[in-house]
Amino acid sequence: MTKNESPFWRLADSDPGMLPVYGCVVFTRSKTILSKNHVENHNLYFSKQVLDETYLLHGLIHILLNCDQIDIGVDLNQFKQLTNNSSSALKGQMLIKNRLFKDAYQDLLSSIPQTEKKSSETYRSISYIFSQGKLWELDALKDGPCIIERCSEKNWLGYLQTELLKKSEVYQPISVWAIVENRKLVYQRKLTSKLFMKQEIEKILDDHQPNWRATMRLWEEEYRYALESNGRHKRGLLLSKRLMSSSYRHLPTKEERGAIYDLFASQHENPLEIWLQIHDDLLRSYESLGLEDEQEEMHEKDYTRRKHNYVPFIKSFIKALYEEGHLHNQLSL
Repeated sequence: MTKNESPFWRLADSDPGMLPVYGCVVFTRSKTILSKNHVENHNLYFSKQVLDETYLLHGLIHILLNCDQIDIGVDLNQFKQLTNNSSSALKGQMLIKNRLFKDAYQDLLSSIPQTEKKSSETYRSISYIFSQGKLWELDALKDGPCIIERCSEKNWLGYLQTELLKKSEVYQPISVWAIVENRKLVYQRKLTSKLFMKQEIEKILDDHQPNWRATMRLWEEEYRYALESNGRHKRGLLLSKRLMSSSYRHLPTKEERGAIYDLFASQHENPLEIWLQIHDDLLRSYESLGLEDEQEEMHEKDYTRRKHNYVPFIKSFIKALYEEGHLHNQLSL
């Protein structure tokens, strides 16, 4: 993860409906600390919050550095290795002194309105992750992680929901965010499976119905027209091609191919019917991918607007109104 990429807190997502969920973070202004003894666990990365404004950094770090499924990049890996054996308080100190996080921290402060910066209230983050057969709570104002419940990968989200309901009764106000996989990769993975299935079905049809392409030519032309004439479909197609040409793994694994074959064998339908259905699924997936790309672009533009400091412009505008004599007329109205 580099400074040139989107702000890393963009990983926080308020819609956890897209699996997998890597973790969950609660943000609140309350200083109340529920009594629960922390557990020494050197397999979990935990840093103590030493500055009020770094609550967001701690909330996300506790997810990113404890989730093996997330590719955190060279910088975060180096920071984790460098600080892994330090105390939680020292990790908190090193977090804000590190160049990567210091820049991100200053970037975050520049995006906060001036009125919010003057607030004397202390913010905090409470992260939740599944690790080692347990649901863990990592409260940045505590001294270490706490065990919430023993659970499995299949049911930990249910226990998490129960814990969040308890927290909502204690902490007010409360904001809950889920850290999920990049939706672009989720949709691309679906596209990969569908394209692989399409290819395998076409091999079967070529062997058993050599003239099938002639009968489907008109439908194929309609499919290409729908793909190229719809702006969102086209955007999704271009993004998919970029993802396939990048380092993203676009070939199904052996397990994924086996699952695709099982799905195909269980449908007991005419291969042509399945082939047609796959094209409908592909159009929906390209549309979803295009929509996600549009939304990400919108988020980036919105972030740029919120980060921009409009105070100098406002002061200059008011000064110009005053010098031109317009300000007095406006106030007299």
